[in-house]
Amino acid sequence: MSEKPKLAVSSCLLGKKVRYNGDAAEFRVLNRIWSEHLDLIGVCPEVGIGMGVPRPTIRLVKNGDKISLIDPKNGDDYTDKMLEFAEMQSDYLVSEGICGFVFKKDSPSCGVERVKVYRGDNPQAVRD
Repeated sequence: MSEKPKLAVSSCLLGKKVRYNGDAAEFRVLNRIWSEHLDLIGVCPEVGIGMGVPRPTIRLVKNGDKISLIDPKNGDDYTDKMLEFAEMQSDYLVSEGICGFVFKKDSPSCGVERVKVYRGDNPQAVRD
């Protein structure tokens, strides 16, 4: 029998309780049906950079041309850690031979489109 195609998936969509509030966001069709035909590789960037569960929320903040990953309550900047993790994780996933990704929408660390980005001088979210 041939090896199943590999798909990288946000860990919370696989039912793992890794979200900021300690919950999961299980995508049941993916987790229970697609998993019969695919090898699913869980990824949680926030846990991957050492953030605990539960944890404070983080957000993307734009100052000028730069977008940073910030804890809005204390100002901690996770940008460099996340960029380092992303590079290492992408190398790992390529070496594993993944065929695609399914990421959690709206997540500041996983979202691909329409993720809220906040202006540094304005607490209201804007999308560029």
